Amino acid sequence: MKTRARMAAAACGMLLSTAALTANDPVLEWNAIMLRTTTGQNPFFQARFAAITQLAVFEAVNAIEKDFDPYLGTIAAPLSASAKAAA
Repeated sequence: MKTRARMAAAACGMLLSTAALTANDPVLEWNAIMLRTTTGQNPFFQARFAAITQLAVFEAVNAIEKDFDPYLGTIAAPLSASAKAAA
């Protein structure tokens, strides 16, 4: 049990230590916000919130870049829209 707790703490530490990287990457910034927001919550809430956050970022960026099939449906984005701003 202690091994799992240590591994979880190490993983959280690695994810939270990406502050320098998040300044240039809005996807990592949203991930860091999600991690800070859900710290101390139960794992099921954390997983659900992570899925919602990353799906929203994916759909926003994909509506502009159209690299993949949308997961939730079709979102119309103006031609001049910025993927970085959408994320």
